[in-house]
Amino acid sequence: MNTKLLKQLTLATALMAAVGAAAANDTADIKVIGRITPGACELSLGNGGTFDYDQMDISTLSAVAKNSLGAKDTDVSITCSGPVQAGLRAIDNQAASVPAGTGWGGSAAGTGQFGLGTASDGTMIGAYVMTLAAKSVQLDGAAASKGLRSQDNGKTWINDVYSESFNSGNKRILSWSNAAAPGVPAAFTTMTGTLGVSTVIQPTDNLPVGRAVDLNGQATLEVVYL
Repeated sequence: MNTKLLKQLTLATALMAAVGAAAANDTADIKVIGRITPGACELSLGNGGTFDYDQMDISTLSAVAKNSLGAKDTDVSITCSGPVQAGLRAIDNQAASVPAGTGWGGSAAGTGQFGLGTASDGTMIGAYVMTLAAKSVQLDGAAASKGLRSQDNGKTWINDVYSESFNSGNKRILSWSNAAAPGVPAAFTTMTGTLGVSTVIQPTDNLPVGRAVDLNGQATLEVVYL
């Protein structure tokens, strides 16, 4: 084969390869997405969502045992523009500050506990649990039948002892049923109930000496459309 013909064949092969490469990338996928909800909902919390334990004299707290600060509660309501199946999910914004072990916030160790932040020396201050008692819930003015929880983003629902407590791991959704369909979340326009917290802090011997310690629990409560 002469040199001229070899060059022509080489050039032709290169051009075919270039065309093939271009053809492999001459399409692109597009997506048009969104979600239509039955109605927009507004979440409201009493006292701006603040549970204030006020000032505590260190002399009234145990130096060697965990200190229960007791329970506090406030009103919670969801108001929607039309009947909606919805629930609530909690996200702990201080999850990294939950101490290890059991007995924090009246709960066993795990994602049912919410952190109270850290002291100036980095000590984890304590934890709390957050609950919404099913017996306090009214759906459109009528008492809810049961409290429900879902761990799989609303695919399945369970009624048990944990159906009234939030999970700080951002997985549990709480919702409520009525007598007509006790196993599934009911659609509602208005929901009212009582949101509560129960708080436990470290023994004072574990906290910085001679310094003020500010409880700084922070969580986000979110309406989930089902």
